Amino acid sequence: MYNRFLILFLLVFFVFINSSKAKVQQEGKVIYAFDFNTSYTGDFVYNLDGGIKTGSTYMGLLNFNLGFDTKKAGLWNNGYFFAMLSDTHGRSLSEHYIGDFQVSSNIDGGKNLYIQELWYSHKLNNLSFIIGIQDLNVEFANSNSGGLFINSSFGIMPTLATNANAPIFPLTTLGFTFKLDINDNWTWENAIYDGQPFNNGEKFLNFEWDSNDKDGALFISEMQYYFGTDNEHSSVIKVGTYLHHKHISAGNNEGVIVDKYINGIYSITDLHLWNSGNKSLDAFSQIGFSPSKNIEVDYYLGGGINYTGLFNRKNRDVAGIAVNVLHFNMRDDNEAVAELTYQYNFSPKIYLQPDLQYIINPMGANINLNNSFIGFLRFGLNF
Repeated sequence: MYNRFLILFLLVFFVFINSSKAKVQQEGKVIYAFDFNTSYTGDFVYNLDGGIKTGSTYMGLLNFNLGFDTKKAGLWNNGYFFAMLSDTHGRSLSEHYIGDFQVSSNIDGGKNLYIQELWYSHKLNNLSFIIGIQDLNVEFANSNSGGLFINSSFGIMPTLATNANAPIFPLTTLGFTFKLDINDNWTWENAIYDGQPFNNGEKFLNFEWDSNDKDGALFISEMQYYFGTDNEHSSVIKVGTYLHHKHISAGNNEGVIVDKYINGIYSITDLHLWNSGNKSLDAFSQIGFSPSKNIEVDYYLGGGINYTGLFNRKNRDVAGIAVNVLHFNMRDDNEAVAELTYQYNFSPKIYLQPDLQYIINPMGANINLNNSFIGFLRFGLNF
């Protein structure tokens, strides 16, 4: 109850701030330095067969986003502050019904109220940096076409998310990101993060930061190559590498600390294949590999294809099909996912997305489970 009252208070506070006018005027118009928006995503889900048990559940994610543009406020150029407050709620589908490792819903985050992101960014010509609490997946290892799908692995592959203890939804951490736009085609991006994402379930709003030398660090570097006819229909190839360093106890001897290193590489491709008027065809692929010992997942393969304008001439709908497979290193076994989805946008602020997933050999519960067949009905609101 306390969390919900806090959300309402912050919502009123953010709206009040957003109503304040900035000091700068352009062409006789008042420019607002604050930018506030809210989004809500909800999943009605039913496990039709297999997994831990059949049954239905509901999960939701509420985000409050507040930005502050320093130039519009009459302070300095190219500076931007950003904060995201998130509230996840509902009964976990993967934990209680499916037992899958990859997490079937990308908003499955338990019951938490926390700061998801809190950072400052600055740009100097072709250089830019971000410092603060960050979600690695916003800048790295993401696919534009893969973002349509609900299964978490199409957002970020588990070879990075799991092995490297990456700061991603719903656990983020402090980091520093450095980006160099080499030219119109090439971008090089690098970051260093605290090696242990914060536990928002135990820390008030993710504000009680307890970074120390035992956490180690996560280093990641990604090269991006953009190509295509125009910005709207451009394609991209991303190749990245990462290294996670952490201090751990040697066996049962807590007095002896050793260094543990986990590394890996990945590649993501977004290809624009065809477009005619409001219709278009796009494809994506994901490849991840880690040669390190004693890791959970050593390789992952995924990909899919999206068709925009399937039933609607106004470019409001998109259909997609995607598949993936990951291999468990020490268990020498696989888990695979096939997903079929369709999203209809009633307006830029409202969409509905029915979705079907088939989970082959769910491996997240450490017990033998039958393949699971899941039906989603997702809706999204932006205001």
